[in-house]
Amino acid sequence: MLKKLMLAIGLAAAVGAVQAQSSVTVYGIMDVGVLNANHVGSNDANATQVLSSPMDTSRLGFTGKEDLGGGAYSGFKLEAQINPGDGTQGISAATGVANGTFSRAANVYLGNDAYGRLTLGRQDNLGFEAYNYGDVNAGKNFGGSIIFWNDGSSFGGPSGARTGIATMTGTTFLSNAIRYDSPTFAGFRASGLVVASGATDNSALGNTSASQRAIAAITYNKGPWAGAVSFMNANDASANANSNVTTVGGNYTFDGGHKIAVGYANFQNPNSTAANTDFNLYQVSGLYQFTPRISGRAGYYQLQDVRNSNNGAKMWSLVGQYDFSKRTAVYVGVASMINDGASGFAPYGAGSANLNSMYASTASYPNIMQQAGQVQTGIVTGMTVKF
Repeated sequence: MLKKLMLAIGLAAAVGAVQAQSSVTVYGIMDVGVLNANHVGSNDANATQVLSSPMDTSRLGFTGKEDLGGGAYSGFKLEAQINPGDGTQGISAATGVANGTFSRAANVYLGNDAYGRLTLGRQDNLGFEAYNYGDVNAGKNFGGSIIFWNDGSSFGGPSGARTGIATMTGTTFLSNAIRYDSPTFAGFRASGLVVASGATDNSALGNTSASQRAIAAITYNKGPWAGAVSFMNANDASANANSNVTTVGGNYTFDGGHKIAVGYANFQNPNSTAANTDFNLYQVSGLYQFTPRISGRAGYYQLQDVRNSNNGAKMWSLVGQYDFSKRTAVYVGVASMINDGASGFAPYGAGSANLNSMYASTASYPNIMQQAGQVQTGIVTGMTVKF
């Protein structure tokens, strides 16, 4: 009996040593809630739906890192979007159909403490990453700036086609990308990202999804201050369109965890006089930590059509959150989108996992609003568990 016990202990120790040497981390988020909204669908109705990821996109991820010696290291990241409502794969923000297995990230990297890091594969859109510094609701599917970045409705009313900002920038992730991040000096870091011509990244400039993007960014993060500025140039494969995107975002964290953030983005297509090619996006938001467990976020966002001043959208959002622990939280939020002219945005939904169920069919996705110029308000309650 003693020999069997010692053997079991030895095997457990060996497995633990192997796991420690591999430095592989498994992580994820599960977010499910109930959303009620007005002016939904072609019937302009109220709708209530249990949704996956109404606030934080649910995901399952794997990361690994290896120390190569001499300050060098290598690693990888794989991240899949999932739908905890029924256990299926997430829905693409671009097409309304199932994503690839690791649609949020699939990349490898090689770095050195003195020379920086090179990352290859599907990864974050550097332009949106920089803009996120200006929003306390960064990456939130409800009441945050990601709605304007990813939403396919855009100006000109509802459309199944990808129009407007997402068309010009790519969505929040880019495929076949090459990215370099410099070492950090006095809080500053320089970054560059290139998507090679012919790469498919779930968006298009013109009528093709083959496009090239080049993005440069400077990030500052030291003490209570953090911010970034980026510039993107994008061309489609036929050179029919060219877009320039500038983003600026910054935030300040006070004692006690309170935070304020401001951001600005300009999207323009200098080679085109068509609609949906020139926007300004402004945002201001704040987070107040009432107690270590209770916090509140408020945000205001405004999108302007530079070519047609009659078009535009303004959104405000309020979200309260209670943290049971570092991993488990419940939330309640309300947000309202005021659409002007031919715009048709909603205050929720960009990038979440199963919105097609809210709007009856994938054929209508992402037609969150069927009528341009409408005001839409959504109320959400939900729970997030991280692991």
